[in-house]
Amino acid sequence: MKQYLGQAGEKQFAQVYNELKIPVFFIESKKSYLPFIYYDMTYEEAPNIEDQTYATGIISEAKDTFNYWDDAENETNIKDVYSRIFTIIESEAK
Repeated sequence: MKQYLGQAGEKQFAQVYNELKIPVFFIESKKSYLPFIYYDMTYEEAPNIEDQTYATGIISEAKDTFNYWDDAENETNIKDVYSRIFTIIESEAK
């Protein structure tokens, strides 16, 4: 969630995200997935992304290869975003 993005984007967690084989989602990150996968970048150091992203998800596919999802923030889209997040989690769990 938004209040924990700074902590989640600390450099020591990049290795965790790089090795996880389950999707991880970050809600209301204005930095997209960048601070979560790069070892040399914190959340505060990452550039703001101009689009109004509400949810960003990542999953490690292979060494240095990621799938990611950025979903725009708007009233209509928020319910749909959560629905798609749960669908992605379900499909990855199989």
